[in-house]
Amino acid sequence: MKKIILMTTLVASTALPVQAAWQVQSEHSKVNFVTEKIFTNGKSVKETQLISGVSGQVNDQKQAEIKIDLATIDTKIPIRNDRIKQWVLDTTNYRYATVKADLSGIDEQKLTVGAVKQMEVDGKLTIRETTLPIKLFVKVIKSSATDYLVESYQDTSINISQYGGEAGVQQMTKVMGLKSITSVVPVKWALTLKQTNPLN
Repeated sequence: MKKIILMTTLVASTALPVQAAWQVQSEHSKVNFVTEKIFTNGKSVKETQLISGVSGQVNDQKQAEIKIDLATIDTKIPIRNDRIKQWVLDTTNYRYATVKADLSGIDEQKLTVGAVKQMEVDGKLTIRETTLPIKLFVKVIKSSATDYLVESYQDTSINISQYGGEAGVQQMTKVMGLKSITSVVPVKWALTLKQTNPLN
C-alpha cells in the first residue's frame, strides 16, 4: 500500500508544470492599429485606432493564445466602426482574431521586478478562416512579483487583403470618396498579464 501511495505521489509530482501560467488582464490590455487614407488630391491622413477587447493566456509551456475581439474596434466615428466590422472584417461571422506565439524564451525566475527583456517571436495570426505567420517584437517588463507588461517595441505590419478584407477596403474607399485606403496596417499592442500559479 505504501509503495502504491509513493508511486502515485511521484507520478503526480512529475505531472506538475514547471513553468507558471499567465492570464491576460483584459481591462488593462489593448491593441492599436494605424489606418491611412489617401484623398483624391494626393494628400493623406494617418489615424490610430483602438481595439479594447483583448483576452487570453500563456500556458505552462509558455505557449500564448490571445483572442482579439474585433467587435470592440473604436475609430471614434461610429459609422466607420460599423463599416470596418461589416465590410472589412465581417465580425458577425468572424468576431475574433487569434494570435498564437511561443514565449518560451521568457524565464520569469530570472526576471527581477523592473527588469526588461526584448525578443523577436514567430507567431500566427488568424482572421476569418485564414492563418498566416507573423513576426512579433516582444518587450516584457516585470512590474511586480506576479504582474508583467508585455508589449510591442516595434510595429507588426498586417496586410488585411491577405485575410479577405480587400473588397471591404475598396467598398469603404468608394463610399468615402477617397483615392485609396492602405491595406497594410501597422499594429502595436500592450498586454498586462498576471502569473496565476507563481513559483516559489
